[in-house]
Amino acid sequence: MKRIVYLICGVILLVLGLVGLALPVIPQVPFLAGGFFLLMKGSGRFRARILSSKLYRKYIRGWIEANRYTRRFLQVIET
Repeated sequence: MKRIVYLICGVILLVLGLVGLALPVIPQVPFLAGGFFLLMKGSGRFRARILSSKLYRKYIRGWIEANRYTRRFLQVIET
């Protein structure tokens, strides 16, 4: 049940983020980031796809390996 709520909320946030790209009134970055986060929590396939993408490997993985994030943040990402 929790997984379904994550997926539904993630899709809603992604849609709001995409609307924010067209309308300058709505901020798109928080909605897109939240949507991706919730989709990663709700779907193992989506999480594996994001973690294997070039964008993740090029920018985010280096920061994580250099310990630029707090321990709590890393625990949230890995679960």
